[in-house]
Amino acid sequence: MKDLLLVTDNNVTVLSKKTLLEQGQILDVNDIAQLFKCGTNKAYQIIRAIKYTSDIFGLVGKIHVLDYKLYIENVASKGAGYSMPSEA
Repeated sequence: MKDLLLVTDNNVTVLSKKTLLEQGQILDVNDIAQLFKCGTNKAYQIIRAIKYTSDIFGLVGKIHVLDYKLYIENVASKGAGYSMPSEA
């Protein structure tokens, strides 16, 4: 499992998978299903699409929020339509 290096000013912080999970920065299939108000199968399809663009930690069935952000930027840069998930 890779760790994420966070560099701010003169500080370097190493964020482990455990830290990111505790901070809520990892989204699993249930989070994606709730975010997009879809079923599990569709949520896995969304995760696969996101991982095609970015997969920071290589987690199975999970993504980092930065993966999601990079995916959205990639979709927008291609001029593809994107609909924001509805709020709960």
